[in-house]
Amino acid sequence: MKRNAVLDGVMLGLVGVCLGMPATTAQAGQPTQHCETGKPCEITVTVIVCAPGGVTLDHDVTGLVRGNGNIPITWKISSTLPGVEFADRGIEFKGSTSGQFKDVAAGKTQFKWIGVNNLPGREFPYTVRINRNGFDCTSIDPSVVNE
Repeated sequence: MKRNAVLDGVMLGLVGVCLGMPATTAQAGQPTQHCETGKPCEITVTVIVCAPGGVTLDHDVTGLVRGNGNIPITWKISSTLPGVEFADRGIEFKGSTSGQFKDVAAGKTQFKWIGVNNLPGREFPYTVRINRNGFDCTSIDPSVVNE
């Protein structure tokens, strides 16, 4: 079968454009927790070892329930390893979030953001970065979904 170089180039360009945009819910992961205004929305970051795969979250995909706005989201570290803490940019959303998140508080073992949640049907990937004794330890890439 003969390949069409122009068509291949257009397809690659479309893939590149789509990678920079937040996913819609048709592409989004399924939330394992659903957060609402006025209720705690916490994500436990468990650090087992400083290596790829050494950190897990109790919720890889967190959903912000449609119709609820300004939802506080708190990430907390849990680890038996001494010296484990969030990096300076411990919770960082990837690419444009279209104003859907406000950075509230950053700490050594806890981060807090506010989910504005006024663009339904969007998924926002982010990175969790962990340090140990001041050095890069490990990271993980979960997401938050506006339901």
